[in-house]
Amino acid sequence: MPQSLPNPRGAEHKRPALRRYEDSAFLFLGDRVYAIILTGSDVETAQGVGIGDSIDELRGSYDDAECKGVAGDESLTGGINTSYPSCRVQAASTRSVVFGGDPIRSITFYSNAPLG
Repeated sequence: MPQSLPNPRGAEHKRPALRRYEDSAFLFLGDRVYAIILTGSDVETAQGVGIGDSIDELRGSYDDAECKGVAGDESLTGGINTSYPSCRVQAASTRSVVFGGDPIRSITFYSNAPLG
């Protein structure tokens, strides 16, 4: 999962609604879904990268993947206990796909298209 997801352009500081289900979560602003987070073991992209695949497999399918380490759990004293890789692929000018973990544990589809 990405460390954070900004609101789409035009939403400023509106608070999104979150709907959670067993293997998915959806972020809404008004009546618009702007992010879908999937964790089911049968999820994979059109390029064949899915939950359980390695970051190396991801990079083999998406040579434009931008990967970085993001903070995982925080300790009670405020320090970070773990980090994990998060890789972003630009799917279109306003859409991206983010893969979290190694092996991949989540795939997030995100749109920052303007509201309106």
